[in-house]
Amino acid sequence: YPIDILINGTAAAFNMGYEKKQTAALLLGLKYNLLRSEFSDIGMRKIKNRVQDILITTGNSDPCHMTQKLLKDIVYDTKYKEITCHVIVGSGFDKDIMFNPQFTDNTSIKLYDKPNRISEIMLQCDLAVAAGGTTLYELAVCGVPTIVFAYADNQIPHISALEEKRMIKYIGKYDEWNEKQLKGELDFWITHFEERIELIEKLQTLIDGNGCKRVVLGIEQWIKSNVG
Repeated sequence: YPIDILINGTAAAFNMGYEKKQTAALLLGLKYNLLRSEFSDIGMRKIKNRVQDILITTGNSDPCHMTQKLLKDIVYDTKYKEITCHVIVGSGFDKDIMFNPQFTDNTSIKLYDKPNRISEIMLQCDLAVAAGGTTLYELAVCGVPTIVFAYADNQIPHISALEEKRMIKYIGKYDEWNEKQLKGELDFWITHFEERIELIEKLQTLIDGNGCKRVVLGIEQWIKSNVG
């Protein structure tokens, strides 16, 4: 395309071949990751000794009802009886989940219907189980170790790039992973405190939530060098 500046703030940006096909200024990689203002200047999070809260999020929608499956796998296993699951209910969800006593009456489940500041919920949680998408970068800023499944093929490139950097643990596409895989990863992070600390620090170092500011600065610098 006849462009002057190309911005791609994903982990897969350097695998796209832009350098071979573009003469544009390239703002690539995690330091240019574009997140909402609520994720800027989060700061290093406080780390609890024990895993007590797990976030479950599949994005804006959940067409295959993975949220219900995840809740049943975690909440109804007695070894996780001291853990609370925090569930983000997007605007594209089947709203039956908000009125199902199986979930609303369980004190180990907290449902959030289109929350205004998801960062506050993320910062409460020690681990997350999430579908691939921009949410993974938001979780990284908040320092939340995340177990990831893919809902769509177009999520695979950046999931693979994040896994290469050892920022997430990928368990497969939504119809491929099984309960044993999920619980194996949960059990690892629950029982390995030092590894959890190390990953949290790495996540918050690689993505700091200030990508928008760097993009603005990059555009301003390009204008000064090329216009007028």
